[in-house]
Amino acid sequence: MAKNNETKFINKTEEEFKPKREFAQKITFEQIRELIQRNVTKTLNKTYTQYSKDLTRTYLQNPASGLANIIEISRFLERNSSLYVKIMKYYAATPLFYYNLVQENDLSKAINGTKSLKDFYTVSKQVNGFNLKKEFFNAIYCTIRDGMYVGFSYTNDDYTFFMPLDIKYCRIYGKNEAGEWIVYFDATYFNSGNNKVFVEGDEEGNGAWDSVFIDGYNAYSADTNARWFRLPPERTFCLIAGSDDQFDVPLPLFANLFINLMDIEDLEAILASKTELENYKLLVSKIPINENSDDVDDFLISLDLATRFNAVLMEAVPELVAAVTSPMDLDVVSFEESNNSDNVDKIEQSTNNLFNNAGVSRLVVSGGSSTNSVGLKYSILNDLSNIWIYVDRIESWLNYFIKMNISEGYKLNMHRIAWYNEEEYQSTKNNVLSFGGSLMDYLTACGDTPYIALQKLNFENAIGVKSLMIPLQTSYTINSSTSNTGGRPQSNGDDLTDEGVATRDGDKNAGTAANS
Repeated sequence: MAKNNETKFINKTEEEFKPKREFAQKITFEQIRELIQRNVTKTLNKTYTQYSKDLTRTYLQNPASGLANIIEISRFLERNSSLYVKIMKYYAATPLFYYNLVQENDLSKAINGTKSLKDFYTVSKQVNGFNLKKEFFNAIYCTIRDGMYVGFSYTNDDYTFFMPLDIKYCRIYGKNEAGEWIVYFDATYFNSGNNKVFVEGDEEGNGAWDSVFIDGYNAYSADTNARWFRLPPERTFCLIAGSDDQFDVPLPLFANLFINLMDIEDLEAILASKTELENYKLLVSKIPINENSDDVDDFLISLDLATRFNAVLMEAVPELVAAVTSPMDLDVVSFEESNNSDNVDKIEQSTNNLFNNAGVSRLVVSGGSSTNSVGLKYSILNDLSNIWIYVDRIESWLNYFIKMNISEGYKLNMHRIAWYNEEEYQSTKNNVLSFGGSLMDYLTACGDTPYIALQKLNFENAIGVKSLMIPLQTSYTINSSTSNTGGRPQSNGDDLTDEGVATRDGDKNAGTAANS
């Protein structure tokens, strides 16, 4: 962005950009049908740079000017390091994105039950069309990898989805009155390669991007000073990897680990080479010499015969065995064995250092050998504390999206629930429910969206399903006085020693009198 253009944008007030408030509006795309994201009739030619550690250090020393290259290094590592991919997927796939939707009412006034139910049904149905698990897994993954994710939303009566934008053509301008990011897009993107199809559509004129992009490109075509155009925040989701003050240079989350990752890849390559070398054998065939002859090179067999024999031998030996002909004695040459514990320990130590620096539980990401369940539990809880930062940002934007595009008076609350605390979280909600808590809160914590939970409850009540079902025998339906189970509830293990944890995890007391 040119300096004078930046000044031009900065001098404008956000008041000029505020959208007209139209609640329950429909952002339709009936004419789009199929949104073009690639011109399949054109050949895609893409080359990749092989990044070295020295080059990586150079870019990281000046991230503002080397941001595009830093992003490419992250994608380079994604293609070459399975460990890096595992770490990113671990974070992105951890939250389950279960949520509840609450209707906000004035508690000093009576609630019209029929109207509230109808409104809640309408709003929950449209929010249900947003596949949060799919869309926000991709958003978090790309954010961790690239440092920033920008998705432009498309909505009809039933579905909402994100079209991801190339972040190299996106810049954050600031925040609006709701605290959400304002993003500008570079119109020169459509002059690159075959990208003009995104604003012109296919041969029949269908499939082009939203009018926001078309109008922005047309304005740029008429005036090159209008290169950067504003995307509406109520339709543009932006997530950055770092803290808010890093919005101008949003680095990949694990940029400071790039050198560590390259070290591990280098060590594995070196070890693989050593392993191949130590298995390599060289057969040396002696050509017999006439010891009674006065000539220096008086052989008992012809060199032609020796060469032919050597060729036959080479056809018979395995791939890692070579053969040569020599006037010296027959011998086997073995290279120094290097696939030993010291070399393996170096990779092990480097990998441990990487996980320690990343703050990620190695027990979850790459297996590990520890059986200490308490240590694993709190390691995961530490990881989750980082994940909820992204979930909180997603929750904030979704509430803004609902308010601006669907209806006011609703609050979406993300359950702080992940693969690793699901059972414990649901148990807590169940206990709250038994003391008069929200049924909808419990059902959504079990994986239903508010819309699906409402559909189930309505259907079951309508046909009398509950009267046809006999509750299963559980601790909630069995009288404790008639139960033959005894003993206090099992401790959560927080107060156990390492030896006690190992005993419990190994079920070593299963055969004792108390447990027989």
